Amino acid sequence: MVVSHPCTVPARSGHQIILAVWEIGDTVNSFYNLIDVEFKGGNTPVLPTWEVKGQINPTLDLGAEDVVRTRVFDQQGERNELATLLKIADAESGKANTWAFNLATRINQEQPLLKAGQKTPAGDISPVPGTNQIHAQAVSGIDRVEIQIDKAIPVVSPKLELTGLASPYSLDSGAVNLGVNVIASQAMDVTATLYDPQQRVVTLTTVSIPADQSTPLTLNVSSANAGNYQLVIVGKVSGSGAVLQKTYPVVFEAPSSGGAYDHVFPQNLSQYKAGTRVLQSRDGRVYECKPWPYSGYCRQWSAGSNQFEPGIGSAWTSAWMIR
Repeated sequence: MVVSHPCTVPARSGHQIILAVWEIGDTVNSFYNLIDVEFKGGNTPVLPTWEVKGQINPTLDLGAEDVVRTRVFDQQGERNELATLLKIADAESGKANTWAFNLATRINQEQPLLKAGQKTPAGDISPVPGTNQIHAQAVSGIDRVEIQIDKAIPVVSPKLELTGLASPYSLDSGAVNLGVNVIASQAMDVTATLYDPQQRVVTLTTVSIPADQSTPLTLNVSSANAGNYQLVIVGKVSGSGAVLQKTYPVVFEAPSSGGAYDHVFPQNLSQYKAGTRVLQSRDGRVYECKPWPYSGYCRQWSAGSNQFEPGIGSAWTSAWMIR
């Protein structure tokens, strides 16, 4: 005789083992059986990996009817369907920190592939009044996100371009001169601000640019550490009130960092393998992932579990060696 027993099991994923016990009621005897099962799907979510692709920098107050929008790009060009638009209702909502918070909130509401805000110690990304980083899912193919501000006064769409950025830059006792060229389609005042990895202002400079002329601009950095920085260019068009803002990544590396590296830790964490070299921006050194069987530790990192972080974690020598 075949007897079937329907069972309800809790949500699981991957390989699991079910223990079946048959007890003979009028004896002390029992029979045991183990069943190997493989769960697919289920209620265990696969958490996405988020990467910084842009930044909301509240550099000025906006007026009623002004519009601030995101422009999202991948390798094929601009993806208009991923744009987020925020129209300013009044002077109060146009205050710099307020519209930055509201734009970040709207991005999170409208765009499942994007998140805007600052990371909390728990790893969540939440909007704040002020500077908000724009993150994209690693699998989205998004390369960068720019912020465009359109003033309510009708103007011919201005253009602002930057050339000559030679990142990465090598620091000399913490100092470096960052020289670029700026060209604008209309006369404007351009402010260039360099932010460090903690979003603090390192240095800034302002220059007036004639229409359709390349103008040199130099930022003198006197004391900096190796790591990822951001150069924010804000152009205010003369006589119209139109504002353009662009953000460019800048990498500083120390001469004593040990030479070339593949990634700045922890960027592209899933790609780490034996021989991978990373720059640790917290001490300016380059570390190389050890050969198998230790190479698997190189990918084991999170903000709350950093024991294998190169040069920092309590067990980093199990995974890395200094180059």
